[in-house]
Amino acid sequence: MDLHVFKELLLAIFLGLVQGITEFLPISSTAHLRLVSEFLVGKDIGLSASNIIQAGTLVAIIQYFWADLKNLYHHLIKVLTSKLELAQCWHNIRTWWVGKNDFQDQAEADLDILIAQVVLATLPIVVFALLMRQQVELLRQNILYIALFLLAGGVLIMLSEWVHKRRLNQPKTDKMAPWEVLIIGCCQCLSVFPGISRSGATLSGALFLGRDRQTSVRFSFLLSIPALGLAGIYDLVKVGKEFLTGEQIFLWPNPQTWSLDYIHLSIVSLIVGFLVAYAFGLVCLRWLLRYLATNRASVFVVYRLILASVIILSVLW
Repeated sequence: MDLHVFKELLLAIFLGLVQGITEFLPISSTAHLRLVSEFLVGKDIGLSASNIIQAGTLVAIIQYFWADLKNLYHHLIKVLTSKLELAQCWHNIRTWWVGKNDFQDQAEADLDILIAQVVLATLPIVVFALLMRQQVELLRQNILYIALFLLAGGVLIMLSEWVHKRRLNQPKTDKMAPWEVLIIGCCQCLSVFPGISRSGATLSGALFLGRDRQTSVRFSFLLSIPALGLAGIYDLVKVGKEFLTGEQIFLWPNPQTWSLDYIHLSIVSLIVGFLVAYAFGLVCLRWLLRYLATNRASVFVVYRLILASVIILSVLW
């Protein structure tokens, strides 16, 4: 095997490994992908490649929540193919929206409301990510910015844990209100910045509201499905167009793509990174979900502070 081919495929394996472990922890997988590529080869792989590799962990999440998602899918099909079911769904969502509890079928209402909650919480990041994409591309070029975002994300998590401890025993409704869902969705917008962490931002938003940890973690991970999915589809189409037009993307690792400002990983390397991220993500997901649902995130705040300090010292030294 050519040395360059081996080097790029090894990089893809490392990136997939790091993605599979860090996606589900509040330490920012995007920041770690950027740092790993900087440490190993001194260049960035770019936002598109990061999002495609991250889609591997999306598949792991879908597989883990398959029973719930299958139930939601069948319910959605039933709603969209029956006027009676659609009217009932609209009634349930309106009832939830105004803060009432007038539901004829609680199980059906729970599914209707969950769909509405996921859609409502996803809308902010769709708009924000499209508006900020160019700025994010520029920010990730400087790892000092990543260190600062790691610090900011750590502060956010620390404050949310402090507030959560004081609000946990306050009376709350069983279902998150629309304004609470919107707040969590706005918190998710912060995750476009490399170093904040999507899971950390959404989990912090739920903890700020005083929601129990298990519910917060579950909603955070369900919310990741449309966010990661839309980002992955967007960048898959983008990379596909570049490949078909011969713009710096090749099927097999090519040395000339490493001479550019960014490392343009080949299609084969992206597939390898995707598959490794999926495999390691699936192995880690069950344990990590259980840990986050029963333990405070303080240890990750400490890790963030240490990592950010090391980065800052390495840049300024």
